[in-house]
Amino acid sequence: MSIVGEREIRNVRETGDYGNQGDPILAAMLQPEIDGEVNRIMKGWPRRFGPKLFALTSSKELPLLGDVKQLRLFNSPDDLFAWFAETCRVKWKSDTMTFTLEEGCTSTVGKRQFFSHLNATAVPVYDAVECFPHHPERPDHFYLPYKLPKSDGSALQEFIDHLNPETNADRDLLVAALMTPGWGGSAGSRPAFVIRSARGRGVGKSKTCELICDMWGKALNLNEKDSFRVIRHSLMNDHTIGRRCILIDNVESKLENSGLAHLITTKRIAGHLMYKGQGDYPNNLTVFLSANTPRLSLDIIDRCVPIDIGPEQTAPNWPEWSENFIRNRQPALIADVMSKISRGRLISIDAGSSRWASWEKAILSRFQSGQSLVTLIANRKKDLIASSGGGLTQKMDPPK
Repeated sequence: MSIVGEREIRNVRETGDYGNQGDPILAAMLQPEIDGEVNRIMKGWPRRFGPKLFALTSSKELPLLGDVKQLRLFNSPDDLFAWFAETCRVKWKSDTMTFTLEEGCTSTVGKRQFFSHLNATAVPVYDAVECFPHHPERPDHFYLPYKLPKSDGSALQEFIDHLNPETNADRDLLVAALMTPGWGGSAGSRPAFVIRSARGRGVGKSKTCELICDMWGKALNLNEKDSFRVIRHSLMNDHTIGRRCILIDNVESKLENSGLAHLITTKRIAGHLMYKGQGDYPNNLTVFLSANTPRLSLDIIDRCVPIDIGPEQTAPNWPEWSENFIRNRQPALIADVMSKISRGRLISIDAGSSRWASWEKAILSRFQSGQSLVTLIANRKKDLIASSGGGLTQKMDPPK
């Protein structure tokens, strides 16, 4: 059965019979019938990720990178029907029908009822929506359409040349940190990165973290003392959709946050979603921390990769360069990073019993220095334990 008109969404149809006044008698349409028409007219939208309904906005050309502005989220029946109305005519009756389509169908499907129905049944269903690519792509993730430029390595070279790592090994580790948000490893399998320097303030620790995070669509900024409850609440908002990075800047006190340690390795992040109740998403996040001489708990030391920043460089145009680079070269940098992740391994990594064996084999194997980087990270963790007073020994309590 078809609704009247090729581009008209309605919850009733004409029966072919007429009343005493000559008006056509309408029959309430069954939910599957409405579903079919909506699917046809809206070309397979809306779809779901978690408990959220969403659609893509129309675009004449593919962007170079995914943009969250391509998403249309429907948090209420009004949101959904406003979207319908932008595309076609909507005739939605709210009164009770005196004519029934079949036994048991005595009234129209209301807007709220239909919205709840789609929230529970719309397909396909995704685990998450991503604004940036992964390699390999994560199963059951919806990637916003994009078209990266061809990689030639120049953007990555320019990017790393403007940073000031302490050693060549730190240079490689900064590239590894930049690659990590684009790696499609399993949820909760990415280490945190502690960007540190014993040279004091002003050497570029915060700027390095910010710049790496900005390449992946900016970071969600958190405080070192935030509980897991606060962290979880922050991550459940619509504005965090597609985020890849969390930044905790200028860690000054003893960092013994069990919620943070849990966040780094948990496979899924669950919490309350506005309008939806409970929801949960896969943990594809990479955590960055900046500090001078950090004192960390054993739990966090075990979950981090320390990277040392060298002396301050004289770069009076650095703020202008970074702004221009993000505006003009971000797609090229992401293309270079994804190319480096996806090409074959340069060496085989013996990760032993490392917590981060899958990351080491996927990311550090792309560097000729990969095996020595594994050793360097392990040694730096030992130094962190010693400088933190034997590691701020803390049993990781369940996060609240």
